This record gives sequence, C-alpha cells and structure tokens, in this order.
Amino acid sequence: MTAAAPLPLDRVALTIGVTGHRDIPPEHIGALRAAFAAILDEVTAKNPSTPVVVLSGLAAGADTLAAEVAL
Repeated sequence: MTAAAPLPLDRVALTIGVTGHRDIPPEHIGALRAAFAAILDEVTAKNPSTPVVVLSGLAAGADTLAAEVAL
C-alpha cells in the first residue's frame, strides 16, 4: 500500500466516510471500483484546492475496496 500524502495544515479537508457490505459478488467489484473512482475524481475536480480524505473502517468488502481505490 502507498502512504497517503500529508494534509496541508492551512486547509480543512473534505472527508468522505465509507461503509458497506462485506460480501460483494465478484462480478460487481470492477464496476464498484470504477464508480467510486469516478466519484472521487468528480469531487476533486470540483474542489481543486480542498484536500479530500476517505475515512474507512477497513472491514472486508466495501470498506477495503474504497480504501484501495482512494490510495
């Protein structure tokens, strides 16, 4: 895993909390990864000067998938 970039101390971060199902059907994983990546891309494009943080409990399933996409 890649370490997250340090947050600038002069700005407030936009925090996205993630929670979801543990058992994701394998045929849906690719689409879910792409959808979450698109959401992150849109949020960062609309807020270019705002740090974006993804907060996840890192449980198996949706939490881990989102964290991997965010990194």
